[in-house]
Amino acid sequence: DVVLPFDTAKGRRIWVRAMGRVQYSDGKPVFLYGAFQDVTERHYEGLRHKINEQRLEMVLEGSRDGFWDFDPGTGRIWYSPSFHRLVGYEDEGLPEQIEEYLELLHPDDRDAVAVAVTTHLEERATYDVEYRLRCKDGDYRWFRARGLARWAEGGEALRMAGSIVDITESKRIFNAMEVAQREAEAGSRSKSAFPANMSHEIRTPMAAIMGFAELAQGDCTPEEQKEYLGTVSRNANYLLTLLNDIL
Repeated sequence: DVVLPFDTAKGRRIWVRAMGRVQYSDGKPVFLYGAFQDVTERHYEGLRHKINEQRLEMVLEGSRDGFWDFDPGTGRIWYSPSFHRLVGYEDEGLPEQIEEYLELLHPDDRDAVAVAVTTHLEERATYDVEYRLRCKDGDYRWFRARGLARWAEGGEALRMAGSIVDITESKRIFNAMEVAQREAEAGSRSKSAFPANMSHEIRTPMAAIMGFAELAQGDCTPEEQKEYLGTVSRNANYLLTLLNDIL
């Protein structure tokens, strides 16, 4: 039973499955019979399948994303080589059970991820979450995980597959931008409050200067006049100090 190539009379290459059996007499082969079957389409279909597998393998190997495949029935997870590289587990390998994988998540993210998975499997909600994952070196890095399940006709989830991508750097930039924005807004509020504060600081001593200067010019005793002018002098010195600080 063997598959062999044949060239037809018209020059077309076909693939034939040759099957045969030998008939013996007194332990000696005396007759060979069998059949030929054209398996050209099956042969090329096998080649196409093999090429597709190779292409998929190349995509999984070359992609910057990490791919995973989760079996809800057994709780087992399959990870692509790129997934292992992302988290530094090329040699050791990641835990294959979902419970063990959840242990690698940051404690603050575990419940949210578990709820997201359950909600997707049971209610078919979108699975698109961000979480921190502890890598082999012990550091936590940010990842965005997306996935999609396949369900049986009865509604039970058969499998769930998807990918993760490292978003640590984009998270750092986003957080830095948020801090800068908050500082800019605080600075803007401070600048807006500055004129109002300065207006109050300037108006108060100015009112005192004008008021006591007017009193000093009116009918008053020398002692009162001296006191009024002293108040004017103190407020004038305060104003001068304030203006120097502003400048």
